Amino acid sequence: ATAILAGDALLSLAFEILSEASTHPDANIRVTLISQLAKASGMAGMIGGQMLDISGDDTIQTQKLKTGALFRFACEAGATLAGADATPLRQYADNIGLAYQIADDLLDANSPSAEHHKAQLHQLTAAGIAALAPYGPRADPLRQAARFMLTRGK
Repeated sequence: ATAILAGDALLSLAFEILSEASTHPDANIRVTLISQLAKASGMAGMIGGQMLDISGDDTIQTQKLKTGALFRFACEAGATLAGADATPLRQYADNIGLAYQIADDLLDANSPSAEHHKAQLHQLTAAGIAALAPYGPRADPLRQAARFMLTRGK
C-alpha cells in the first residue's frame, strides 16, 4: 500500500514540477510536457499497458505501453524543453523501452522461446543505439544504459 501511495505522490510531483515557471519560461512548452506525461502515464500509456497485462494480453503493444510510454516521455522531454527534433530520441526510446520489457520478461521466466527473445533483445538494443548517431559521443550515457539491459540481473 505504501509503495502505491509513493508512486501516486511521485507522479503528482512530476506534474507539479512540469507546471512551474522554473521548468521552462514558455507556458506552452510546460503545457506540452504536462500533456505528454499525462498521455504516457494514463490509459494511452503505462496504465493502459498494465491493464492489458493484467488481462493476460501479451503483445508488443502491451509491452510498449507498460514502461515504454514513460521511457519515451523521459527521452523526448529534453528535446521538447530545447525545442529540438525528438525523432532520434523517440526511435531510441521505442527500441530500448521494448528491449527493457523483453529483458524483464526473460528474467521472470524461462520459456522455450527465450533464445528468440534474446536475439530480439540484441536487435532492439542495436537499433536503439544506432538511433543516437546524430548526437555523437554526447549520447554515450544513453548508449551505456541500453547496453546495461543486456547484462542486468534481478
